[in-house]
Amino acid sequence: MAIGPSLRATLATYVPTWLGNVPGLRNLYSLLWTFALIGDCYREIALEGQFAAYPGVGTVTALPYIGASRGRVQGPGESDAAFAARCLSWLTDVAEMGNSEGLVKEVQAYLVGQGSLGAGVYPVVAFVDRHGNKTTANADRSITESSVSWTWDTVDGWVDEFGFHGLAEIATYWSDGWLLIQDPYTHYTGFSDANWLAAWNSGDQTVDSLTPQGIVSAVQGIVDTWKGGHTYVRCIVWCASPGSFSPPGTYGNWSSNQSGTQAATRNGALSYWQPVGGA
Repeated sequence: MAIGPSLRATLATYVPTWLGNVPGLRNLYSLLWTFALIGDCYREIALEGQFAAYPGVGTVTALPYIGASRGRVQGPGESDAAFAARCLSWLTDVAEMGNSEGLVKEVQAYLVGQGSLGAGVYPVVAFVDRHGNKTTANADRSITESSVSWTWDTVDGWVDEFGFHGLAEIATYWSDGWLLIQDPYTHYTGFSDANWLAAWNSGDQTVDSLTPQGIVSAVQGIVDTWKGGHTYVRCIVWCASPGSFSPPGTYGNWSSNQSGTQAATRNGALSYWQPVGGA
């Protein structure tokens, strides 16, 4: 990535042809050429070090460090060119940090090409708050704002280590929100599932699907960084269609007592990540 003629090329313009080719004097020219070669090496190192700070210009090995300095993480399936473009737009995008649009766009960009999506395909990602205000990042990367009827826990409330939280109390939790992500990962069908047996003790996948642990850490980190400081993320739900997902109001608890029998209240085919402290 040199700029302008090299020192070696410049040296040749200063040294007469007869001096560079006369037997006995050629050793002196070779010595000067070696010094110029070393100078070119140092100049190249300096140039590459300078260009490394510019996304899309310097070495791609610098992208993770540039991203870290700008609060961004490159997705496992995201191309270097796409991530470099995100690093370039960070000053514009950071203005959306703390709102739902910035959050869904960031999660979507990180998950591009994951699992069954296919290379370059973006998942649908949505965020909905307790009042039904919903922001959706569509597969074509457009943003849709809508109002929906949201009933996560409005039938039974929920019980935790602090006691029972009833409907009147829950209604005051205006800062609650849920992140909905199109699920591209294979789920285990049971303990005899070949995928489960293959992943057992690998230390990489989650307990219910072939979601790599690195994805878990990264998504939760993105949520923690890009959500509003006042927002409490009750759950990250991985589902087939974030656009149509609508809980029945009994999802506050994982299970409930129904006619003397403890039964699951949530759809067992989906994944539910409940970040500690609401992310």
